[in-house]
Amino acid sequence: MMRKWRRFSVAILAVCLILATLIPIPAVAKKYSVSPNWGTRDEVCTTLNGTGAGSYYTGSYTYDNLSKLSSSSLKSTLNKLMTETHKTKTGYEDCRDNAPITDCENGNSSKITMIYTSYSATYAQYNGGNGWNREHVWPKNDNQSGFGTSGAGADLHHIRPSESQTNSDRGNLKYGNVTGNANSKGNLSGLYGGTKGSYYEPLDNVKGDVARIVLYVHVRYYTVHSKCDNLSNVFQSIDVLLQWC
Repeated sequence: MMRKWRRFSVAILAVCLILATLIPIPAVAKKYSVSPNWGTRDEVCTTLNGTGAGSYYTGSYTYDNLSKLSSSSLKSTLNKLMTETHKTKTGYEDCRDNAPITDCENGNSSKITMIYTSYSATYAQYNGGNGWNREHVWPKNDNQSGFGTSGAGADLHHIRPSESQTNSDRGNLKYGNVTGNANSKGNLSGLYGGTKGSYYEPLDNVKGDVARIVLYVHVRYYTVHSKCDNLSNVFQSIDVLLQWC
């Protein structure tokens, strides 16, 4: 049990280091002048580079200091740091309007990559029922979170563009490993986007994203939304989450 929680603590710290390297979140999408996300998708990350994490985790928040904390102290310390430095808040509309920047295809802001199918949609294909829409990776329903479409429910680190059908197929299912059940396909592309049964299992190339987003919501918002303190509300088990992470 101690080993599992130690792995869990390291995973939380790794997620927060990754998030610190992300581009700033704009208050108003139309005034956002930062270049689109230039990263190449589907590459395995084995190291963390750049100055973003180093300049964010300073003083008592250095990796050396954080890694010495117990799991509970680490979580509360990171929550304090993330809460105090989260100065720019986004609204639910921002999560749609900024998708050409945050989820573009290798720097091309005319193409928006869907989280489950990796289909490249255009902004014009946004449509809540027939095109693409906004996926709450941690479901917003009252049984699992209760945060709706503000605060955690409108955080750009959390909300991702998804083809409407795969979003609907996932619904409020917990993430987990599925065997021999129904395929989930996108409505725009017809591309395979995962498998649904008792759980929803996305494709391998997005499992890391899903696991790290869930860890982020867990650490950032558990003091605001009590149900975010329970990972079993959204994942099959902590072991599965760590495997995907």
